[in-house]
Amino acid sequence: MVLTTLKAISDGATWPPAGEQARMDRYAKNALLYEGKHGQVWPELNPFPEVASQRRFNDSPQYDRNRVDMAVNWYKRLTTVFADLLCGEPFKVTADPQATADRIIKDNALVLNTYDLSMDVIKNGTGLFKIRFDKRGIIEVINPRLWYPIVSPDNAKEVLAHVLAWSFKEGEDEYARAEIHERGKITNKLFKLAGGKLQEIPLTTIARYATLRPEVSTGLDEFLIVPVQNILDSSGVYGMDDYSDLDDLVRELEKRLIQASRILTKHADPSISGPSSKIDIDPYSGEAIVVGGGQYYGYNEGEPRPEYMVWDAKLDAAYQQVELIIRKLYMVSELSPAALGELKQGLAESGSALKRLMMPTLAKVNRLRLRLDPALKEVLRLTAALEVAGRAQGATQLTNIQIAWEDGLPRDEKEVVTLEVARKTAGLTTVEESLKRLDPQMSDADRVAEAARIKEETPEMF
Repeated sequence: MVLTTLKAISDGATWPPAGEQARMDRYAKNALLYEGKHGQVWPELNPFPEVASQRRFNDSPQYDRNRVDMAVNWYKRLTTVFADLLCGEPFKVTADPQATADRIIKDNALVLNTYDLSMDVIKNGTGLFKIRFDKRGIIEVINPRLWYPIVSPDNAKEVLAHVLAWSFKEGEDEYARAEIHERGKITNKLFKLAGGKLQEIPLTTIARYATLRPEVSTGLDEFLIVPVQNILDSSGVYGMDDYSDLDDLVRELEKRLIQASRILTKHADPSISGPSSKIDIDPYSGEAIVVGGGQYYGYNEGEPRPEYMVWDAKLDAAYQQVELIIRKLYMVSELSPAALGELKQGLAESGSALKRLMMPTLAKVNRLRLRLDPALKEVLRLTAALEVAGRAQGATQLTNIQIAWEDGLPRDEKEVVTLEVARKTAGLTTVEESLKRLDPQMSDADRVAEAARIKEETPEMF
């Protein structure tokens, strides 16, 4: 259920907004999975308590011997791999004027912010850019937990307003703050929470909001919130996260690993039996002890010998299932083993071979890039336009914005040189263009000088 009216964030409305709780719960669950706190999401995997729950990191842990912590953080690895391939190598932006684009990118650490946003897109299905003006254009990445889009009741794809709202406590009282973004203006509101209902109060109630104006004109007839969505269906408002499809597989994987570990631990401490004469009495505690490992069962000559039931823990079937689950995880997550460095010797002998192994992963990266590229261009354009509207010194509009993305894979220099030699031999390129591809960091002047030197030394190439 989506919000179709601003009445959902107004005096007397329910907080949090009706119909949004499931999305917020999904975000909270995915945050725990990313952080490796899987026991909080699936407590049934390890029901045995930790005895000393409050201890320093270097204290000796005291666990129930049946407790096994085995969080396989596939989620974090998945997120960072795709973010690395998408933004690990900085993208390059060209625009008119270039100096303005370079300044905006540098002042806002845009490459790093885009990396963080791409992780939100993978983890939550949605990432958010927010543009604001404070003497210059500022680009921020906003947590999607704060975002409540208001859409048309006739067309869920048509956004009428973007609401950023959050609750907090001040002393004994609980409040909610809302920032309502409409085309051309931003409305600031403050509410007090009472019985799960919003009660609007003046912004001056809380000192840090006293200087906020209730309504601010942006000078642009556009939204200053730019969402980036993961996969969307035709009726979707929120992107689909990449975690939910993996939950059953990861839970089963951890279950099998925990069970196998518990079995091995149990049978690593066998009990023994022998003559009762080997049993001593501790003079301090009065307890019967035997110098040795495990439990000891004494018996006398002529008595039935005690036996301990020992299970031959053949775990081959468990490990086979673990391998099967891991293969399914690769398939469902579209993550190639090669992306995690799992390469058999000689399997990827060139850059092109590595790309072939990475086809599913690179296809997904490209899908994310198709979503991110237009949003990033819109963010740059809006930032420059906001600076012009705010009359910032040296502000100019940005036009002809283009973004060159890298593939995130290691560069195979030998393969690149071989390709350029083949192009030059076939007459399909010039020396200067080849040098540009071979060394993108080389300046135009150095490239011209190097081409001239090559022409002088090897005139047959020209």
